[in-house]
Amino acid sequence: YRVIRARWMSQQLIDFLRHLDVVYRRHYRNPIGAHTKSGNGPRVRRSPLRTETGHPPPGLWRNCYDSDWLASLDSWERRDLGIVDEDYEFDV
Repeated sequence: YRVIRARWMSQQLIDFLRHLDVVYRRHYRNPIGAHTKSGNGPRVRRSPLRTETGHPPPGLWRNCYDSDWLASLDSWERRDLGIVDEDYEFDV
């Protein structure tokens, strides 16, 4: 299915989520210590990405939000997001 990119998402967050998709698909096909699940497998995300404004979730780390998008917000909008003033380590 097609991926829709939310304007508020940073490239780091997008790359991290794509990596999680790959890891999930790999473990779904070859589960450790279990049999493969029946039914439809995970969907494969297809490009090109479509960008939409979306609704940003509050309380994420600052590097989860797109810096240009953040700069376009009013100060009260940034404050209402409750951004964690640290960078998230995108490691799997």
